[in-house]
Amino acid sequence: MDEFSSPTEGVVFHAGFPNAAEDARASSLSLDNLIVRHRASTFFWRLPEGGIPEMGWKGGDIAVVDRAVQAGTNDWVVAVIDEVFVIRQYRKQGNRIFLLTPAGQREAAQDGVLLWGVITFVVQQLRSV
Repeated sequence: MDEFSSPTEGVVFHAGFPNAAEDARASSLSLDNLIVRHRASTFFWRLPEGGIPEMGWKGGDIAVVDRAVQAGTNDWVVAVIDEVFVIRQYRKQGNRIFLLTPAGQREAAQDGVLLWGVITFVVQQLRSV
């Protein structure tokens, strides 16, 4: 994976209440370092047409999926159900695991369900280039 970095030294962006400490910071912004924690186990998936409107994710958005991250309650995960990759929200209550569809329907995780990875970021294109 090629690293993309952008110098931010001397460049100040204000969004909300200004913070003097932020103005003093001089570093570079690397998308690789920001969104990829485990290089060998991180994958980029383009969301299918239609996306997941309940989350504001559009078709073509890029889901960053990390297979080394353990799923926690309310995480969005890629799961394999009946040999089909799906995106679900992970919930654990006691010893029971549930997967919620984007519409909020609860599915009890069966023995044949494989949690493939955790979605850690979603990259959206806001404007055609």
